[in-house]
Amino acid sequence: MPSPEERLNQIEPVIGEILVKQDQLAAQVSQLSTQVRQQNASLLNQLTDQGQRIDKLENGLGELKAEVSELRTEVNQGFALVNSRLTDLFTLLGERIR
Repeated sequence: MPSPEERLNQIEPVIGEILVKQDQLAAQVSQLSTQVRQQNASLLNQLTDQGQRIDKLENGLGELKAEVSELRTEVNQGFALVNSRLTDLFTLLGERIR
């Protein structure tokens, strides 16, 4: 049976390899964590930009809807005026024909 010192001598290289591997894995995890943070920041910026563009589009659509509504009102008023004038014209023509 090996002595405690021989056992320690056998275990120390294995523990050393495990610690080296653990340090390598910790470094990889740190690199991946940094990459994930960078990707998250980039994605957040892109989403923020797209959100701002959507807001601008919504505002533009709101303005267009308001303009269309105003134009519709003006067109309806114009048709009402034309209808009134035609009615007056046909009334005058009817009176002259009699």
